[in-house]
Formats: sequence, structure tokens, C-alpha cells
Amino acid sequence: MPRLETIHKAGHFSGRILNMADYEAERARFTWEGARQALDGLPGGLGLNIAHEAVDRHASGSRRIQVALRCLGRDGKRHDVTYGELAERSSRFANALDALGIETGERVFLLLPRTVELYVAALER
Repeated sequence: MPRLETIHKAGHFSGRILNMADYEAERARFTWEGARQALDGLPGGLGLNIAHEAVDRHASGSRRIQVALRCLGRDGKRHDVTYGELAERSSRFANALDALGIETGERVFLLLPRTVELYVAALER
């Protein structure tokens, strides 16, 4: 398999500072132990949950009003969702599944395009 070339971007994109301005430097510093330490884990040491790491820990703090997800519609319209909104929507979806009698560990299959609803469903708690 051919090695893919690294994409290099300028230090700013659309007037915003990139999260990772120097990919090669970040790659050289990366360790799995450092990545583990950057994760919160569930409260009370109850394990690791992607919904908590990607949404809930930000929604309960100062990032609550920051954009977590930006979707572009086929019509070109932009739809931004904050961490707080994403946490609220994913909780509502989880409550709907609960009301339907869906229990933890059961499989739920979805067929959705890349819309806000897809991420809400994928990140439900």
C-alpha cells in the first residue's frame, strides 16, 4: 500500500488558529500514554466512553457554547451545533430509546446521511 502524503496547511484557516499548526512536531511528540492522560474517563473511574470524551466533558464546562459540530447542507447552508446542544440532543435520543424499551447492549441500526442527527445518535449516552 503506498504511503499517503501529509497534508500541510497554513497556521490559520478561515481566520481561526488551527488546533494543530505543526503536524510533524505533534507526531514526533505523540505517545499513547500522553493520549491516555488527555482523556478524562467516566466520573468515579467507571471506564471510558466516547460520548463523554467527545461531548459531555466539554458541555459541562467552559466550552458549552463553542461549536462542536458544523454540518454543511446540500443547499450550502451551514448548521452549527454547540457542545451543550449536542449533549442535550444526545440525551433526548437516549431517553427516546429508553422509552422504546431498548436496553444497554442492544443493537440499534441507523441509516442516515452525515447530518446532525447522525452524530446525535452515534454519541448518545
